[in-house]
Parts: sequence; C-alpha cells; structure tokens
Amino acid sequence: MLLPPSLATFLHGATTVQWIALAMTTAWKDIYGHRKAGKPEFTKDPSFFDASANGEQDIIRADKATHSRFRKVFSNSFCDRALKQQESLLKQHVNKLIRNLTDQAKKGSPVDMAKQYNFTTFDIMADLTFSESLGLLDGNDYNDWVRAIVNNWQFIVVMRMLKSYKKLFTIISRVLPKKWQEGRLKLFSYAVERVDRRLERGTTKSDIWDQMQQRDASITVSEMHANAEIFIIAGSETTATPLSGLTYYLLTNPDTMEKLKQEIRTACPTEEDITVERLQELKYLHACVEEGFRHYSPSVIGHVRIVPEKGAFVCGSWMPGGTKVSVPHYVAYHSPANFTRPHEFIPERWIDTDGEFASDKRDILQPFSYSPRNCISKNLAYHEIRVILASVLQKFDLKLRPECAHWNKQKVWVVYAKPALLCKLIPHRKESKIVDDCLRNVNIIS
Repeated sequence: MLLPPSLATFLHGATTVQWIALAMTTAWKDIYGHRKAGKPEFTKDPSFFDASANGEQDIIRADKATHSRFRKVFSNSFCDRALKQQESLLKQHVNKLIRNLTDQAKKGSPVDMAKQYNFTTFDIMADLTFSESLGLLDGNDYNDWVRAIVNNWQFIVVMRMLKSYKKLFTIISRVLPKKWQEGRLKLFSYAVERVDRRLERGTTKSDIWDQMQQRDASITVSEMHANAEIFIIAGSETTATPLSGLTYYLLTNPDTMEKLKQEIRTACPTEEDITVERLQELKYLHACVEEGFRHYSPSVIGHVRIVPEKGAFVCGSWMPGGTKVSVPHYVAYHSPANFTRPHEFIPERWIDTDGEFASDKRDILQPFSYSPRNCISKNLAYHEIRVILASVLQKFDLKLRPECAHWNKQKVWVVYAKPALLCKLIPHRKESKIVDDCLRNVNIIS
C-alpha cells in the first residue's frame, strides 16, 4: 500500500495493509471524536475487541446505542461527587497498603511495589463493584482470580493476532487446548459469582450497583455480569500500571522525586491531610502524574477503529472505507514531533507551558482514550493514583534496587508485562528531621 509522503511522515507504521496508526493530535478527534449529525462513526474493530464470555455487550464492546445506555447507567457511579463519597473506602485500603509496607520495611527486605499497587487497586475496585474486597492486601498475595487475570494478557494478544486472519483462526480455534477455553470461562465465573452474591445481599453500602439502582436503570443481570468483569480488569490495571511506571521514573530522577516529596509533605503533614480535594490542588503532583502517563500509559497500542464504508478524512488525508486506524499511545507520546526531549522525564513540561516546552502538543496525551467512548473510570484512576502515591511518599523514602535499574525495558501484552519493581523502603520520620535541624543549628552557632 503506497502512502503520500505527507501522511507517511506521521505514521507509526502499517501493521497490515489496512491498518494505519497515526501519532498526530488531530487523529484523536478525527477517529474517536463525536460525529456530526448524519455522519457514521468509526466503529470498533470486532477482531480487536473480543466478545464477552456470556455473549452480552458491555461498556467497551457495545454498539453505539447500547454504549450510550450503559454510559448513562454507570456515569453516576464514576462522577467526582460519587467518588468523593467513596473517599473513606479508598483511604481504608490505602491505609492497609501503608501498614503492609511498614511491616516489610521493618524487616529490611525489598518490596515489590508493582505487586503492592496491584493488590491495592484490585481490592479497591472489587469493593466498589461488589461491596467486598478481594483480600489481597490482607493476604499479601494474589488469589486465583487475579492471578489468572494478570497472566491472561498474553493469551488475549495471541487471539487478537489470529483473528486478523479469519481462515487461519477458524482452523486454530478448533484445536486450541480445552484448558484455555475453560480458563476464560472460569475467569468470567468469578465475576458472575460476586455480582450474584452482591445482588442477593441487597444494598448495604454505596457501590456501583447501588448508584445504578438509584437511577432506575434498565440493565439485565447478564449485562451486569459482563460489565462487572470489565470494571475489575480495566479499573484496576489503568491505575496500578501507571502507578508502577511513575514510581520507577521518580526513582530514576531523584531531583524530581525530592521536589515531589517536598510538595506532598508540606501540603499534607499528617495522613488526615491527604484528601482527594487537597491533592487536586498540588500542581507538581499533577504534573508528575501526567508525565507518568506519557512515559508509561496503561495501554501501549491504540484502540483500533474502522473507517466508515464511504471513507473519511483523517488528519487531512483521505482514508478508504474499511481501513483500520488508531493512535498508538507509546509512539504518540514519545514522538519528537509532539514533545521536546520526549524520552526524558520532565514534569515541568506540564507547568512551564511558555518556556522550553511551549511547542509540546499536550493534547496528544489521552491515556484513557477520547470523547464519547473514553474510559468511564478516568476520574477514579486519577484520584487513586494521587492518594496512593501521596500516602506512600508521605510515609517512606524509596530506593530502587540495582537489579531494577532497567525495569522499563519490558514486553508488552496489551498492557505492560510488569516485572517486580523492587525497592528498599525507609520510614520517613519528621522527628528525625527536627533533630537533624537542631544539630545543624548548634554546629552553626558553635
């Protein structure tokens, strides 16, 4: 497939003769944005988005009308007002994380922060979805369900690749090991059991289903099952993954880490001071989170859409109907056409918008996708990341283990295949700082 030079300049590459990935800011609006009246949308690629285990549509895979219905049903559960009401639940799990880290710090053994973040986000999302924690922080280990989710990404990618070749997929799907198919159903059955248990209990505290029922939502139990699985997987990974990446990049940029710790510890001297509302006011924390998303987005590749049958313009160039298009997160966020010094971790680029980084195309950063189908749990992810990171850095100084110096060199299976992020944790004691300051003053006087 020959492409005009003006378009080829901006391509990440054609992964098949019909799939074009574009790393331009305008691509988000052209591909994923709202369509003008009468114009068809760029539909999701069915081979990229596998069907749910029970065949029902969910908020990710749904057609336009069903997605709109789901969005209306669940949006109330993820708005800022509802999430602020869940702040005590969020802090409850974060406090468990801090206790775990404190216990491990006392032992002097290295702590896998990537795993601890996973424990925390899965427990939080399960509590929000089922009104019951998975107990990962209590047991300090994965249960069978979460372990299966974490290990399932490789299988998902292989199946996606095979689906691009229909005849080959038809043949191979007949000889797939039975345990693979059974494993997929077992994953889904965990979500079904927990939803059913939650519905049998009735409303005991505010969660997704309680908020949904307050809106008198028209949604079937089967649709609840399909969506619950999505909430657990997507709602956990979109937080744990960028948290792990952000922690690594802070540890490998010590000046940035010190500046962030200073901001957090000054604004939030006690754990009671760490609130959703107060953390939203911390400009450097926000800049670090944005830069963390730029370097280590929850998704690396772009969500594939299909150009409408009659064709459409994308980034000023005509695309024939049926062409697969996407915005690849990693490439878009590391392109020198979009960011100055793109491979450096520089949170200041999100604050100093008139200086060296004035030409940065900040609007290209859309880690939760764009417009009507962006991730519904975006606000939750930002709140979790800020509260978890601020709580950790308020209590501890972290040092990266030498064997994790190149932790960011990883394989990718839809999401990053995160290896252990081993850190030494040193409890931060304000009292020690006061003593040091006093001794320093004595030395100056003498």
